[in-house]
Amino acid sequence: MRHNLMRIAFFTDAFLPQINGVVSYLIEIASKLCKHGHEVIVFAPKPRRGVKVELSNYPFEVVLIPSIPSFLYPDIRITFPSLPRTFLQLKKFAVDIIHINDPGTLGTEGIMLAKILKVPSLITFHTFFLDEEILKNVKFWKVISYLDTPLWHLMAYYHDLADIVVCPSRVSQKELTRHGLKKPSVVINHGIDLGRMKTLSAEERARLRRLYNINQEDKVGIFVGRIAVDKSLDILIRAWKLVCLRYDSAKLLLVGRGPKEADLKKLTEKLNLSENIIFTGAMSREEILNSGIYKIADIFVTASKIENQSFSMIEAMAHALPIVAVDMRGAPELVDKQNGILVDADDPSALAAAVIRLFSDRLCTKKLAQGSLEKSKKYDLDYSVVRLEKLYRDLVDKKQK
Repeated sequence: MRHNLMRIAFFTDAFLPQINGVVSYLIEIASKLCKHGHEVIVFAPKPRRGVKVELSNYPFEVVLIPSIPSFLYPDIRITFPSLPRTFLQLKKFAVDIIHINDPGTLGTEGIMLAKILKVPSLITFHTFFLDEEILKNVKFWKVISYLDTPLWHLMAYYHDLADIVVCPSRVSQKELTRHGLKKPSVVINHGIDLGRMKTLSAEERARLRRLYNINQEDKVGIFVGRIAVDKSLDILIRAWKLVCLRYDSAKLLLVGRGPKEADLKKLTEKLNLSENIIFTGAMSREEILNSGIYKIADIFVTASKIENQSFSMIEAMAHALPIVAVDMRGAPELVDKQNGILVDADDPSALAAAVIRLFSDRLCTKKLAQGSLEKSKKYDLDYSVVRLEKLYRDLVDKKQK
């Protein structure tokens, strides 16, 4: 470690071309650490044959490890054993600390290498993998769900292999502790680069709305995320049917891609909502932020029950959008009466009522929009990275004593 600058290795089982919160977290944190003068290397799964990932724009080194798709879920990659190769690379890199991004095959190698090299390690608990809604993404999910308690204990044991656990939300910290986590844990919120939030002039906003066939007077909601079963988008679409009974031209933008897209398009057609619900298809995080697409909406809305700390929700707040979300998991830590409305899970009527209330009450919407903007300032990436740097240094200093 040179004058408080460190050499940091990340091990992640989720990486580009995937677009999700875990990947966004890694890229944001690693890029900012490099900007602060640290050296960063990332070990990640190599995507399937024929898929190229553009890495030249990133300030950190990326080592792609050969992988195959998981039989449980194709977006999950299983890497081939690479311990001798990664050991030599980390020795040459003179790594100071290893940060595990998720508990997969590469994450496990990261934990093993930390012990072999006698360097500190930490792991970030990103995802409630054992929540039923997430398990529905994988094959044999019903069988797995019967093993909920022992698998949670196994999850806690896995995280105990690191020196400390980083939790993005208080609820995730409590859940791991409740299931037997013994190692220390700390809450460090996800952060976003607030300076990258795009503002649009009235003319630019009108032009972007026209691009998606949205009229200026239309009420617009937006969801940004994976089009997957765990996001409960079927509930959101059914809620939008009720919204359209009040506002027949209301539009809902679903920004993203995922395995449930075809099914949800069929549901949209079945409910005669093809003119009201717009599937944008895949957009990278760069495209989402650079386009200013958040700013063409009036509100951000989600029916997801499994959020730990949603990047898209924080981004929506930073774009001064009121939030309608489900009162579960980490959402109540982001949304309260100052910036949005929380509703019960799996209740299209309650979700629709909250949306209609915001569409109907301009003063309330304006107040909540300002509340979102103010609250987003707590999630500045610089603050999160400074706290992470201090944690790294404390762990390295403790190991060297």
